[in-house]
Amino acid sequence: MSWFRRAVSPSFIKEYNHLDFNVWNKQSLQASEFVIIDAETTGLGKKDQIITIGAMVMKGYEIDLRILLDQTYSHEKGTDAAEIHGELPQVSKKEKKVLIEELLDFVGNRVIVGHHISFDVSKVNQLISSVYKGFKLKNQVIDTAQLLYRFNRDRYDNQVGGKSNLQLDIACQDYGIPIENRHTALGDAYMTAQLLMHLLSLATEKRISTLSELF
Repeated sequence: MSWFRRAVSPSFIKEYNHLDFNVWNKQSLQASEFVIIDAETTGLGKKDQIITIGAMVMKGYEIDLRILLDQTYSHEKGTDAAEIHGELPQVSKKEKKVLIEELLDFVGNRVIVGHHISFDVSKVNQLISSVYKGFKLKNQVIDTAQLLYRFNRDRYDNQVGGKSNLQLDIACQDYGIPIENRHTALGDAYMTAQLLMHLLSLATEKRISTLSELF
């Protein structure tokens, strides 16, 4: 008798993995669906964990505030994040599985958008793979920081110091977006969503009409 057991993925992981993640490529920007995500973490290191995730959906250059994702995961006491976010409850493994299913159902095959989004995606992958080993998000990704730098390179090289210094606050100030609920997952996601609206309009002015052209 073998003691080796193959890990069995739940049905919602299988359903996610079978989605068509290229479906938006030839769609117009206005017809594409985006999910704007922000993850607040206990820090920026490899061992740091997600505290909260906030997300919302945008389609047709409109943010649908009726459809929101607001999740609380875990918190490490005694970190700098405690001073910003306060004490947050730990979630059990069972609760984490429920939250992960809710997250993947919310994201679906939509294009993921965020400001410096590669960090958030890496942390979401870390979170999910801690329960379902080897998991990785398959969604196409747009980084609003990279888009902003692409469309305004001279300004940010000469006045801001390059895209590495292009923080969300600076981007929002440039487009007159109110800086509200900063360093909360939903607050930062909402500011990023508003920034995306401006950037997509700017892309249209530059005759970029489809998602594949934007990539």
